[in-house]
Amino acid sequence: MGGMTVDAIRGLSVDLTVLSTSATTAGTCYHQTQDTVSFKRALMDAAAKRILYVDHTKFERRALHALAPLTDFDLVIVDENTPKSVLKDLHDRQITVEVAKAE
Repeated sequence: MGGMTVDAIRGLSVDLTVLSTSATTAGTCYHQTQDTVSFKRALMDAAAKRILYVDHTKFERRALHALAPLTDFDLVIVDENTPKSVLKDLHDRQITVEVAKAE
């Protein structure tokens, strides 16, 4: 990560990026380091479609640096242990959500 990596990503145009996050609070995802945020924002800017995967342990957690509002993603995939209250909040925010089922 770092400036050289972000510069290289800025020259790309991709169909899809799938990202994760360290924390999600109040409709926004966060990371602990600004370098991670810069790297992932560059990936988001390069992508035609953006997907976020976030498991239930990341909701209502805090981290220092905001990455993006969840509405910036075309799809948010959560795991089946995500509380119903969180699913309702995502729906109320008009976020497209898919619940991944464990096999």
